[in-house]
Amino acid sequence: MYFKLMPVVLALVAGATIALADDETPAADGVAMTYEAFEDVVPHADLAECPDEFADQEVFCRLTLAHDQLNVVVFSEEGDQPMVAVRQVDLEKNELTF
Repeated sequence: MYFKLMPVVLALVAGATIALADDETPAADGVAMTYEAFEDVVPHADLAECPDEFADQEVFCRLTLAHDQLNVVVFSEEGDQPMVAVRQVDLEKNELTF
């Protein structure tokens, strides 16, 4: 059941979360998915390191699988730990560390 809902949940929440205003504040206050909510609902694996593009940010990453597509979900380490990005993983170009 969760696997059928996961792509929809990720798409809706990521869209609302990633849409940032010019001042870097969420465009839709109160809509961001926190890690606490994600952890309970979305099956995932913890990554020891985030992809290189996030190396200079204070974030942590989780790996999800939905319809044969791997996704890295990125959360801020600050505050309520909101989701800040979702990236599809191309295993031919990326090495993941668990």
